Amino acid sequence: MKTEKDKELEQLVQKFMENSQKESPSFEFTSKVMEEIEQLSEVKRITYKPLVPKAVWWMLSVGLGLLVLYIALGAPAQGEGWSSYISLEQIKIPKWNAFSGIKFSQTTMYGMVMLALMVMVQIPLLKHYFNSRLKL
Repeated sequence: MKTEKDKELEQLVQKFMENSQKESPSFEFTSKVMEEIEQLSEVKRITYKPLVPKAVWWMLSVGLGLLVLYIALGAPAQGEGWSSYISLEQIKIPKWNAFSGIKFSQTTMYGMVMLALMVMVQIPLLKHYFNSRLKL
């Protein structure tokens, strides 16, 4: 179902292709293209940068070590402090009757609250980090 215009166009293209010379790339075309690709890939390489720098890890390690030494070598007896005003033992989950007999110490409760807070802080930080990494 080719029309006359289509047939004429095909004939014109055939004549043009027969009369035209075939061009070939230069001798070193492939090597030049590969060099440019390698240069581009070197520029866009992503270097590994840890989320938490080494200096922060060292400070945390030293701080934790000092805290352990302080506790081990004789921390003063626990007295009235700011923690006596916060009573986390009042937290009750009424639907979990199987765990009603378990009592957590105040230190354990503080640890669980701090863990929850750290997770809530860490999730947005990691989300921002990975989103910014995808934009590169």
